[in-house]
Amino acid sequence: MERGLLVIVAVGAIFGYFALNMFRTAATDETPQWNGTVEDKYAQYYTKDVLGDKVLDLNALPLEKAKETWRQMPVGKELIAQLPDFDTVRTEAANRLAEGPFRDYLLKKIDTLKSKFLVGDITVDEAQKQIEQLP
Repeated sequence: MERGLLVIVAVGAIFGYFALNMFRTAATDETPQWNGTVEDKYAQYYTKDVLGDKVLDLNALPLEKAKETWRQMPVGKELIAQLPDFDTVRTEAANRLAEGPFRDYLLKKIDTLKSKFLVGDITVDEAQKQIEQLP
């Protein structure tokens, strides 16, 4: 009897281990991960949000300086690569930027570009350039 119970516990533990690893891998694959490769000179612009995720915080800078810094940041290039999926770009920008004036400016810019793209006023390349350069 003890031997049968021991086998059941061992099989359950093995099954639980594999099930846990499978769910952990699936969650990791679906969630965009921050690559963590930020140059040291830009590390000062990253903070942790309430969930513990790294977010870009350009709120201490004047808007023009924030735009200039944005042009050099890897997060901007990662967002641009996801165009023409404006909804994903907007969601990612909202998640990866700290709340404040620069984030509001960028989200409005993305919404404006989405509207222009949908009516055919601009192409994907033009939208990418405008998000990258932030006039």
